[in-house]
Amino acid sequence: MPHLIINFLESSLRVREREDEIKPFFRDCIIGDFAPWPSCPDLLVCDTPTERLWVGMSYQVQLSHREKIRTLAESIDSRFIVYDATSAKCSIPPYADESEEIHFLEIRWSTSLANISLFAQLAGDTWLYSSAENRNAVGIVLHSVDEIEREFGVTLDRSLIS
Repeated sequence: MPHLIINFLESSLRVREREDEIKPFFRDCIIGDFAPWPSCPDLLVCDTPTERLWVGMSYQVQLSHREKIRTLAESIDSRFIVYDATSAKCSIPPYADESEEIHFLEIRWSTSLANISLFAQLAGDTWLYSSAENRNAVGIVLHSVDEIEREFGVTLDRSLIS
């Protein structure tokens, strides 16, 4: 059961098969649980006639968390993290019914650009933090990559993953 490891501090992406292979990539950090704001990610997909590449994840960012999440995004390599304030994805249910403007934090691991977002609300992501006190996000581990691929009919794009 592969795990996608995203290390913000080193700007690195890796896929590892076993849980015990994760901790060496995050020395001196604590394994948290959820994102630093209430949100579950959807899938960013490059959908072509020949393949459906899973190229990233998109987290909705509510109004009360925008400054904190924008600051997080600005502190990380923009090849991997983008703060999207355009609200272009508002047509995706259930976001289309939101009364306020919608922003997203996108985590990408591909040179291919997403042309669709699949509503997924994944719960298999574990955020890692620098310490319990300041909770600066240093990385994410996405578990059960193979199950996500099967459930949504996508293939993890490994073009930037070592």
